[in-house]
Amino acid sequence: MTQNDWIRQAQNGDVTAITVLLNRAIAAQQMTATLRLTGTTLQIVLTAPEQPDQASAIALIRQGLERLRPTHIRTVQILGQSPNPDQPAWRAQFLLEKPFWEVEEAVAPPEASPPPVALAPMAIAQTHPPALVRGSVPVLRPKPVTNRAIGALLTGLILAIALVGIGPLTVLFHGFLVLVHELGHALTYWLFGSPALPTVNILYGGGITFSAGQSGVLLALIYGGLGWLAYKLRAYPGWLGVLAGFTLLYSLCLLTPLHIILPILMGHGLECVAIALCLYLALSGYLCRIKGDRAIYAMLGFFTLLRTIQFSWRLGHDPDFRAGYEEGIGGVLDNDLVILANQYLNVDLSAIATAFLIACLAAPIVAFLIFRYEAWWLAGLTKLSHRRAIG
Repeated sequence: MTQNDWIRQAQNGDVTAITVLLNRAIAAQQMTATLRLTGTTLQIVLTAPEQPDQASAIALIRQGLERLRPTHIRTVQILGQSPNPDQPAWRAQFLLEKPFWEVEEAVAPPEASPPPVALAPMAIAQTHPPALVRGSVPVLRPKPVTNRAIGALLTGLILAIALVGIGPLTVLFHGFLVLVHELGHALTYWLFGSPALPTVNILYGGGITFSAGQSGVLLALIYGGLGWLAYKLRAYPGWLGVLAGFTLLYSLCLLTPLHIILPILMGHGLECVAIALCLYLALSGYLCRIKGDRAIYAMLGFFTLLRTIQFSWRLGHDPDFRAGYEEGIGGVLDNDLVILANQYLNVDLSAIATAFLIACLAAPIVAFLIFRYEAWWLAGLTKLSHRRAIG
């Protein structure tokens, strides 16, 4: 069956379809869900190699079920457990909001939910009160760093140090940096209505992104897309507010030199994003399908970090390296940071090199904070996804 077929069956209350969709949604977190429907209560047992994180799991499941709005399901009970007997299981419960058309047409009082039923024939070493119930405040806890994550980070760091220290291997993985850098330019150019093509600079090494002037047709399509998103999100006031704020900032960038500065800046900017993203995936284990994926993410993150630190430090403190960078590509094309320093920001190149160094060093901290306080921003996304009734 297609994805749409599964969605339609899930919306009709089919437990098998809900199970399939839910397991697809949580697969990246290495969790498995077993479902059972008793009356109007959907019981979910979550299992994982390590204890499932309570706050993030509840937020993810609630968001998915509120989007599906399966018929006849009013209460959701969740049990999180791991194969490790030293890790106590946790329980949680929340109520699904009724669709607005059911609220308007309801005549008889809603069916009362049956009393809680044991989700598994096991003793619960420790239970928690419902973590997310209508009208209550969720209990949010920082996410712990597991031994598996620490091992992946250490392995990736050792491999990254070896790659940076061994010349031939450095050249091999330098292509990853070139790809990230030029994609940063190209994607931002496209965002501001300028078609762009990232290419490899075979003669001088590295890459060059060729961009055309702004296209009125492309800008019209972008604003049309924003209008279409506003229509699709009309039932979600939180997301409408975010979209309105983005549209305002986007328009201000188009009316100022920022629409030129940002595409130049985002070559190195996307390198900082790549550091944070790779290290976050290594910490969380998301998007990992085979053994060793975490270490690979960590290696790419640390390799990018070490290379960008090396580049920015030499640019600020090595006169010969700085002279070669200021000379440009073939003595004809200026490099990104030189353009920013001389043409737009009117500052010394060393100031921009220092700012880039700070941004590189901050990227791993940002990755850790996003991972550590994942429950908070997932809860925020859940709040943004609350619907309002529309006619």
